[in-house]
Amino acid sequence: MLSVYCYFPLVRKRGKSVTAERMLEAMTVAKLGQAELARRVGVTPGAINQIAMGTTRKSRLLPDIARELHVSLEWLMGNVDDPAAGSAEALTGQERRLLEIYRQLPNRDRAALKLLLERMASESPPSD
Repeated sequence: MLSVYCYFPLVRKRGKSVTAERMLEAMTVAKLGQAELARRVGVTPGAINQIAMGTTRKSRLLPDIARELHVSLEWLMGNVDDPAAGSAEALTGQERRLLEIYRQLPNRDRAALKLLLERMASESPPSD
């Protein structure tokens, strides 16, 4: 699987970064603790804690964190006020359900599923 490393500066606000505040807010809404978010992102809880405390100035994890918290990266970084702004186009009900199932899978199963879907897509012509 191809990984894209993105580094984003965190903007300080009231002692904590905007990103830290928004991540904690989104975690509360999603009812996720740091340990569970770390598991879903595939990192240690300490890595999530560094962002939550505002002690890390850059993180390649922000796109994955935004995805797991169902917010846009732009909102998480403090660039926009709407959590959905900048996110992908609206999904159908079936696409949302597939995404929910995918997000419940462990990382190794996600990778296997991705490989399977890529093979299937390359072998069959697109349908309307």
